[in-house]
Amino acid sequence: MKVLYHTIWLIAMTFIAGVSLSSCVYDGEDDSGESDNIRINTMVINGSPRIAPLADTDNDKFVVLFWREDELASLKSTTSDFPVPYLSREAPQSVEFYNQTVYDTGYPYPYPETALLYATGYAPTSALTPEGNFRTLKVNEGDPNKGRHDFLGCDLWPEAYRGSQSDPFAKDKNKLYFRHLAAKLKFYADRDRESMENKQFVRNVRITNLYMRTDDGNDEAGWHPMHTPSEFQWDVMKEGDFTSSYKKTIDEVKATPGNEGVSTMPQYGYRVCASEAFSGNDGGAFVLHRNAADRVPISGMYIDSCYVCNPIETGAVSGDQLKPIRLKMNISAELSFRFDFPLNDGSGGSLTDDLTFTRTWTNVQLSAIYPVGTDGKVNQEEAGKVKVFEAGKEYRIYIHFYRTGVNLTALEMPWNQGGVHYITISGDGIIQPADEKEKNK
Repeated sequence: MKVLYHTIWLIAMTFIAGVSLSSCVYDGEDDSGESDNIRINTMVINGSPRIAPLADTDNDKFVVLFWREDELASLKSTTSDFPVPYLSREAPQSVEFYNQTVYDTGYPYPYPETALLYATGYAPTSALTPEGNFRTLKVNEGDPNKGRHDFLGCDLWPEAYRGSQSDPFAKDKNKLYFRHLAAKLKFYADRDRESMENKQFVRNVRITNLYMRTDDGNDEAGWHPMHTPSEFQWDVMKEGDFTSSYKKTIDEVKATPGNEGVSTMPQYGYRVCASEAFSGNDGGAFVLHRNAADRVPISGMYIDSCYVCNPIETGAVSGDQLKPIRLKMNISAELSFRFDFPLNDGSGGSLTDDLTFTRTWTNVQLSAIYPVGTDGKVNQEEAGKVKVFEAGKEYRIYIHFYRTGVNLTALEMPWNQGGVHYITISGDGIIQPADEKEKNK
C-alpha cells in the first residue's frame, strides 16, 4: 500500500512538472520573483470577468507590443513609421482568457530592473496584417469572415499600461484593457404575447440581405450594404473614442491601489480609416441565425451578431448631412401551430395539415435606432435618432413576431449592458420593456 502511495505521488508530480509554463493562474499577488519574464493580464472593455474558455480556433488570438521609453515620441507621431518594438508576441488565447490567467511572453524585461516598458496591442491576429511596424492594420483581403470580427485595440496609456521587472505588468494596477474598434449589431427575436402565446410558435429565424442608408430618400439606389472595418490607423485619441463604458473602466483603473497618481487618459490608439461591404444583395451568403431548432420564447432570445461601421469613402465616418440610420433586411422563420413543429412525410402528402410552414418577409425596414440614456430610458425624440455606428457601442435590433407579420425596433446601448434585453411593441408603437422570464409558450 505504501509503494502504491509513492507511485501515485510520483505520477502526480511528474504531470504537474510537465504542464506548460507559458500561462498560469494568477493569484493576484506579486509573484515577479518567480520569473524575470514579461507576463501580462488582459481584459476587454465590458468583457466577461471570468476566465474565458479555451479558443476552438485561431480567430481570437491577439498581439501585444512592448515599447521602450525612448520610443514613446515616435508612438505619439501621426506621420512616421513606428520603430521596431522591444518585443511583439502573439498570445495563444483570447484577450479575455488572460483576465485571471497570466500570459508569459517567455522574454525578459530589459535591464536595469527599473527600466520601463509600455504596452499596446490589437486583435484578432487571424484577420489583421500590420504595416509600418504596426502603425497601420489592414484586414486580410478576401477574408471569408467579413462582418464577424470583433476588432480590439489596446491604446497607449503611459501612466497605466506600463511595467518593469521591479513593477511587473502582471499586477491589477498594470492590467491591459482592450477596447472594441467597431460597433456591434446584435439581433434578438420575440413573439407577441397576446396573439401568439400558446397559439403559434417560431423557430429557425434567419436574417439576410442587410442594407442601410443615412439619407431621407426612398429610392432603391440609396440603399447600400452593411460595412465593416477594413483598415485601422494609429491616431490621437478623440472624445468620441471614449464611450461611457471606456470612461468607467478608466475611472476603475485610476481607483486601483497603486494608481493613485494616474491623472491622464489614454492618448493614442487605432481608429477605423477604411471600410468594406459584407452584406446586401449577396444572394443570402451572409446569414444571421442560430440553431434552427431553438424556439423563440415569448420573452425573446438572442439570434446573432455582426460588427459594423458607417461606410467610409472619403476618410470621414460622419458629417452634418447624415440623416438617421435606417436598415432594410429579409427575415425568414419557421412557424407552427404546434409546439413540436410537425413536418410532412416527404412523400408529397402532408401530415401536418399546414400546421408548420416557412414564411419570408422581404425588404423589412427599420425606420430609426433610438439611444438609451444613462437613466435606462429610451430617447425617442427626433434629434436623438442614431446617425453613426460608434465603435464600442452595441445596437440591438429586436424582431417582434406577431400573428400577421413582424415589427422591428432598435436601441443604442453600451456594449453588453445589463438591464433591458428584450422589448415589446405596443399598439401605439411605444417601446416597452418586456418580461425577462424565458417562456416557451
